[in-house]
Parts: sequence; C-alpha cells; structure tokens
Amino acid sequence: MRKESEESERLLKERLQRADAQRLELEDELSRCKISMASERLAADEQLAATKQRIRNEEVSLLLCQCCIELGQVLIPVSRQSVCK
Repeated sequence: MRKESEESERLLKERLQRADAQRLELEDELSRCKISMASERLAADEQLAATKQRIRNEEVSLLLCQCCIELGQVLIPVSRQSVCK
C-alpha cells in the first residue's frame, strides 16, 4: 500500500511539474503577444498621426490656394505637394 501511495504521489508531482512548465510557457507566449500587439498598435497610431497631418497640410494648402485665386493672386509652390502655380 505504501508503494502505491508513493507512486501516486510521484505521478502527481510529475503532473504538477508539467502543468507548471506549461503555465510558464503560456505566460511567456502571452507576454510576447502583448509586446507584439503594443508594437503594432504604436506603429498604427504613428501612421494614423502622419496621415492626419498630411491631410491637414493638404487642406491648408488647398484653402490657401482658393483664397489666393479669389484675390486674383498666383502662388509659386514651395514644395512638390503644393497645388498652386
């Protein structure tokens, strides 16, 4: 009976060790996924901010050109993105 109890205890300890090892692997994987998602989110936020800024710049440029056209003036573009000529 004692041998069966010792064997049962040994098997339970082995199962517990495997479960703990699996838990640690899953925690590591979760941590890597969180880091990856945060990095992707940061990149997306930066791209969104850059796109919004580009759109604002284009809107200002168009508005400036419209104002100059209304005044009968012609602007010389300072960049390739400028639409006034």
